[in-house]
Amino acid sequence: RPPQQIERITLNARLDQTRFNIAAFELLAPQGELRASGTLQDAFSTHYDQPIDAVAREVQRVLRTLARHRAVAFGGAADAPEPAPRAPVTRNRIIDVDIGRIRREGGRLTWSARVSGTSRGDDVVYFSVDARWRGALTPRADPFVLSVLPRAMVDGADLKVSGAPVDAALLDRLDEYQRAWQAWRPEKVAPVSIRATEVDAPRHRGRPALAAFSGGVDSLYTLFRHRVEPDGRRNRDLGAVVMANGFDIPIHDRAGYRRAIDRLRPLTDEAGVELIEVETNARLFTPRWEMEHGASLAAVLCLFSRQFGAGLIPSTAPYQFLFPWGTNPVTDHLLGGNFEIDHDSAAVMRGEKIGALARWPAALQRLRVCWQNRHVESNCGHCIKCYHLAMGLQAFGAPLACFETSPDPGELAAYAEKARMTGLEGLDFSYILGAATSRGVRFPWVDVVEARVATPATPATP
Repeated sequence: RPPQQIERITLNARLDQTRFNIAAFELLAPQGELRASGTLQDAFSTHYDQPIDAVAREVQRVLRTLARHRAVAFGGAADAPEPAPRAPVTRNRIIDVDIGRIRREGGRLTWSARVSGTSRGDDVVYFSVDARWRGALTPRADPFVLSVLPRAMVDGADLKVSGAPVDAALLDRLDEYQRAWQAWRPEKVAPVSIRATEVDAPRHRGRPALAAFSGGVDSLYTLFRHRVEPDGRRNRDLGAVVMANGFDIPIHDRAGYRRAIDRLRPLTDEAGVELIEVETNARLFTPRWEMEHGASLAAVLCLFSRQFGAGLIPSTAPYQFLFPWGTNPVTDHLLGGNFEIDHDSAAVMRGEKIGALARWPAALQRLRVCWQNRHVESNCGHCIKCYHLAMGLQAFGAPLACFETSPDPGELAAYAEKARMTGLEGLDFSYILGAATSRGVRFPWVDVVEARVATPATPATP
């Protein structure tokens, strides 16, 4: 086909054991067809369709990356060698992080630090919260260390922190955190030293926990299992959730963030927890958000360590399909010190989480999973994330009450025809198919998935 007739291109990456498989993708160009498929060790994950003009440059980057890895067929070329570990970094660069004082502006508190010496030039990282949280804010520099560390690892520059103490236990764990990411991405990052002018050892035992929150399936399930239907011995004393403006919602879209907060606050009120609002530009210091957002989440959580004793990061992938990702059960706990960071619910698949939330009527009205919608607080009903959620809800007999416009049966069936049925996606499809068939739920997409999935999984009680 002529290139101008190509409207969309799909890039898919999934885990195979401890390696990533680029299952298939193609870029049709005027000079002919260019294809590559095989195994990619460095994480690349795109779970959605985009217009070709939006991803063409990314495709070229991926092709170059694939060519550097073993077992990759690149236009019929011979296998490429493994990427060499990153050469030792000459420590002739230092990133200075100078912690300032907390300032009050009207009813808000802003805490910032001057950051100088990065490859991006000099900058400021800040956190802004309602003034009523003054007594909960940590006196330590830990949130700023966690925010700037990803940039330092990419730049190969040591951190020098002044103006506030750093948790000694956090420094110890961040050493191991950096080693883990160097093992996963040796050509991208290098461990750096963190030099603090003052180190202390706080104690946070016996205080309640708080959790990162967005209103999506993962974070709502964490709220559900700890507060709505407490999960026995695994239950945590969850006292608050934190939702940041500047992460999945652009920092300049304050109106959209306010609408999202208003949509979700009835859920946190019903669950009996505080919904803490934070504005931060910490994302600017993460060179690659998909790989480094865990550090930013931990930074926001430990900002409140004077009142809370632990922070929970809701799981993304289950234990069966672990891979290098910004949040994971392997390295998340290394982002905490005496203020613990826990990776929550990795033993539960996404389909199981949806099944649990189907028992919470208020959540069915207010779930927020879509990031392609022009209205950041709601779900468009017509993207891949919305399709997955809609099929999961229908499998458990739940209404599609959280969408602006619900996807019609034909849309879901058409998506099921082309969706991947292997790896993590295959596991999720198998689970929701088992839920649908066990309840006698029949939609066109159920027939399609049934024809494509070998064995439906037996749903457990989440």
